[in-house]
Formats: sequence, structure tokens, C-alpha cells
Amino acid sequence: MIQHHFQKRGERGERGQAVLIAVIFFVVGGTMVLAAISGPVLRQHARISNWEISRQSFFAGEASIEEVGYRVMHGLSVSSAESLSLLGAEVATTIEDTAEGKQITATGDTKNMIRKNRAVLTAGSGASFHYGIQTHLAVNVNNGAAIHGNVYSNGAVYVGNNAHIYGDVVSAGEEGFFSGHATGTVYAHTINSAQIDRDAHYQTISGSTVSGTSYPGSSDQPTVPLPDLTASIEEWETSALSGGTISSPCPDGTYTINADASLGPIKINCDLRITKSGGSNTTVTLLGNVWVSGNIRIENNVTVRIDPSLGTNSVALIADDPSDRLTGSAINILNNITLLGTGQGSSAIVLVSRNEGGEDWTAINYNNNGGDNDVVFYAPGAVVNLNNNASISAITAYLANINNNTEVIYKSGLASLLFSSGPGGGYEIESWREVE
Repeated sequence: MIQHHFQKRGERGERGQAVLIAVIFFVVGGTMVLAAISGPVLRQHARISNWEISRQSFFAGEASIEEVGYRVMHGLSVSSAESLSLLGAEVATTIEDTAEGKQITATGDTKNMIRKNRAVLTAGSGASFHYGIQTHLAVNVNNGAAIHGNVYSNGAVYVGNNAHIYGDVVSAGEEGFFSGHATGTVYAHTINSAQIDRDAHYQTISGSTVSGTSYPGSSDQPTVPLPDLTASIEEWETSALSGGTISSPCPDGTYTINADASLGPIKINCDLRITKSGGSNTTVTLLGNVWVSGNIRIENNVTVRIDPSLGTNSVALIADDPSDRLTGSAINILNNITLLGTGQGSSAIVLVSRNEGGEDWTAINYNNNGGDNDVVFYAPGAVVNLNNNASISAITAYLANINNNTEVIYKSGLASLLFSSGPGGGYEIESWREVE
């Protein structure tokens, strides 16, 4: 009986050992499988996270260069070494004297992800600064919209709830007024209900928080005319006309493109409509400047892009009917439109409206879900309205309304592309780019 008892007990022990060994193998195998699966996932997550962190370093550096460059070009106080904390990034910016002028270098560091930007300023007479947005009358930013770049307005600048200006703001003249959030320095005669992350220059302030230095009794910034590109536009129109003229078919006064096509240089002697046909999207490739002697309408899942063979060049798409610049010569962009440069340098589509209806007429209406776009708006005679989750590169307008999660992201290199504006100074921007 005792021997039989020991035999049973031994058998149970062997079975227990077998089960334990099986469990160990299962745990080890499961761990190996989990490691094999989770490794690539974690690496991909790390890459995405590092990319986002790197972008923070880049944009913080861009903001610092804009701030320091503004101070240099306007003769304002600035040190040879400046520091900035923005969006979790720490930026060290240095100013060096060169034989031709100044070199500004900003090194952005977010969690040890380093991005470096550099702008070279050369001495000159009547040199100018460059802005993400410049208006004659006012700038309104609302409903989650954002401007990444400096703003110069001869009138009020209103920034509503959940909206931001990531840069400096100048609201010029005795009527200058600023309300809302800006991460840079604000210049305005009156500041009310504002959150200003750097300095504030003003005559009157109320209900506001200034994180930097306040300068009460500051002189108003000068009102300045919008950049006059008349001569450039006439050159672009002449260039377009050199490629010929389209006068028909224009049923109901409209030339319609609803299939993939190449366009330009060309003048179109009626309205232009670009749309998709049935279920197929439409891509129009620009080979040169296009002058539309009427209105332009781009709608419904269309891509307009500059042919890559044009390198770093930009192309103008102009709405200009010399016989009707009061209620015509307008541009309407609707529903999932993508507007792209060549992808090289600062190449961009320049949308020009010569409508002169002032604050009572919309020159460019941009109601779009098209994501990031390489496009610049120039409408000095009337209103630009932006809505619905898209981004553009820069605006010059009589009045600008930026709404509904739309972004204006002023990109490096645009300074040398087109827009030179603002009060005169001692320097002009020769180059602006990312460096190693």
C-alpha cells in the first residue's frame, strides 16, 4: 500500500512538472510573439512622435527669426543672442554682423530634436519686412483658426475664442486695436481682452495679460499702403497672352474644364470653371501664367498644380476683367480643392483677384477642405474669406476673415517670392531657409 501511494504521488508530480513546463513554454513563446509584433509598432510610433517633436522645433525657430528679423529691420532693441520658449521648444537665436548686413540663426530644441533656420539680411534703402497676412482695413480670426506668421493691418485685429496668431501683430495708426491671443509682440494704439506672450506697445490697455514687457505711451505704428504689384501683374498677363487666347467654347460665358488637362500660358476671354466629371477627380497642370478675363471658379475634388519642370518657379492664376473690377474679377474655391507648387523651393500658385469692391465685395472666397496648399492670395481691393480646415501660405487683402480651423502658415522662402511690404527699414531679406 505504501509503495502504491508513492507511485501515485510520483505520477502526480511528473504530471505537474509537465504542466509547469508547458506553461513556461507558452509564456516564453507568447512573449516572443508579442515582442515580434510590438517592436515595429513601437518603432513606428517613435518615428511619428519624433517627427511631430521635430516640427515643433522647426516652427518655433521660424517664429523666433520672424521676431528678431522684425526688430532688426525696424530698428527696435534686440540683443545679439535671444532666447524663446514656445510650444514646448527652446530656441536660441543669434545675430551676427556680415560684410553685407546681418545673419540671423535660430536653433530650435524640443526634447533634443534640433532644427536650425537661418535668414540673411542685406543692407539696402527702403528695405521691407514680410508678413503672413497684411490688410488695409482689418483682420478677423475666429473659430479655431490660426495664423503662423506676422500680421500687419492698418486697422483692427480681432482674434476670437480658440483662435491664435503665432507671431507678431501690428495694428497701425490711431485706430489700431488688438484683442485676442498672440504669441509674439503686439503693437496697437488700444489693446483690450488680450493674451500677449511677449511684449506690448500701446497707448491704452485693459483686461489683458502681457507675459513680456509693457510699453505704455508707445507711438502708433505707421499705416502703410498694401504692396502694389500692378507692374508685376501686367507682366504676368503679358506672359499669359503670349501663349494665345481662348474665346470659345464659352457657353453661357464660361469656359469649363472637367477632365485632366494642361493649361498655360494662356488668356481666357470669359469666366473659367474647373470641376470634376462624374465620379472622376480632375487634375489641371499649370505650364505658365493664366489670365482669366472674368471670374474663376474651382470646385469639387480638383487638383491644380504647377508642372514640376518649372523647378522653383511660381505661376499666377489671375481673375481680371478690366471692364468689371467692381462686381467681377473674383475667385471662388469650393469643396476639397488641392493647390500645389512644384514641390521645389518656394514654388506656389499665386491667386490674384483685381476686384475693387472694397469691404462690400468678396474678391477671393476659399471654402475648402483641401488640407495643406502651396498658394498665396493677393486681393488688395476687396475681401478674402477663408473657411473649413485648409491651409494657405500668405494673404494680402483689403480685409481678411479667417474662420473655422483654417490656417495661414507663412512658409520659408516666400519672402523672396513676392511680398515685400511694411514700413521702410535698413535691411531686406536675401534668403531664409533651414540649415544643417
